[in-house]
Amino acid sequence: MRVMDKSKSNGRLRRILLLLFMLAFPALVVTRFTNLSNLVGTLVHGKWYWILAALVAQLLFFALDATFYHYSLWTVNVKSKIPQLLPLRFASIFINAVIPSGGAGAVALFVDDASRRGESGARTAVGMVLALVSD
Repeated sequence: MRVMDKSKSNGRLRRILLLLFMLAFPALVVTRFTNLSNLVGTLVHGKWYWILAALVAQLLFFALDATFYHYSLWTVNVKSKIPQLLPLRFASIFINAVIPSGGAGAVALFVDDASRRGESGARTAVGMVLALVSD
């Protein structure tokens, strides 16, 4: 019985957190609206080949960033795959933008994902601290 109650409370907590993030995202967009209008102006008036080069460079950066986290986790014997870490890295960037906690929100995200995959949460936390310190 207690296992089911704990599972229900975890589900409620996740729904509440999802709702908070869904409310925080529009607030973040509204507070950054001037930046958004500058971005649209740049895209409209910019040269397409420079915009494409910037997009490719940004994608390369995120791929290398996910690789960096992959090897930080590999160092502490936590198995991960770069394609699995890429969405987590995007989510961690969003969490750190919404809740500035010095990277702690991102650590919790990676630890939760590793625990779901059957990996050690403690080792994952150590790997994430290693990544934050190295970065």
